[in-house]
Amino acid sequence: MQQQASQLSVTIVTLNEANFLPRCLASVAKLADEIVIVDCGSTDETVELARQFNAIVLHHEWQGFSRQKQFAVDSCKNPWVLILDADEYLPPATVAAVRKVLADPQAKAYSLPRKNFFYDREIRHGSWGNDRVLRLFDRNAFHLSDQQVHEEVLGPEPVQFLPHAIHHTPRKNLASFLDKANNYSSLGAVQMFQAGQKATLGIAFSHAVWNFFFNYFFRLGFLDGGPGLLIAAADSIDTFYKYAKLWEMVRTKPERSGT
Repeated sequence: MQQQASQLSVTIVTLNEANFLPRCLASVAKLADEIVIVDCGSTDETVELARQFNAIVLHHEWQGFSRQKQFAVDSCKNPWVLILDADEYLPPATVAAVRKVLADPQAKAYSLPRKNFFYDREIRHGSWGNDRVLRLFDRNAFHLSDQQVHEEVLGPEPVQFLPHAIHHTPRKNLASFLDKANNYSSLGAVQMFQAGQKATLGIAFSHAVWNFFFNYFFRLGFLDGGPGLLIAAADSIDTFYKYAKLWEMVRTKPERSGT
């Protein structure tokens, strides 16, 4: 007797993602039994586009990446969940591979490689090279960590590797790319501050310099040409401001506690 395939819910957290969302949704339209969009106040056509793909749209005040995505996962009706960002999509070969997994799961969670593109060029080195993400899992066994940024999917069981990639085109231009780096540095600083960490401007500078040399030279970011240099520089700036913002938070802490 043939085993019935597990049904899949796809979840996406959105805020003004009209430029990316249609490609993402089109890539999983025939794979997902349910698409759950959790939106935190889009003012563009994001919600309207989601409904064109028969997605369930839930409005939820922003709680941070981890909690927002956990809310999306908890809102799904199916045990098996695939988390995507709006600027990601599945190529046909990956859709077929996920469908095969759902027909006969051999684990409770699967990680996938992620191919990152910048200016229409695949980035193979530096901080974006050899990228792997855990996105396909049984939500009864796995959950998201409670982090401000760079959230993880956690669970007690072994994770299998599915060698078919998610494609990721994170930003359309350098300005929006740097905006994201600024936002992530703020979130990272808050996370470190809440963990009781401290920093100086000297530490901020040294971490930034090391980050650039490590990603651009040791991880061969220079082989990705101009985009590789931009990414290494942006990562370095992100690192500097993350520790500088932490320094600022620690420095002003007595003022806040005394008001």
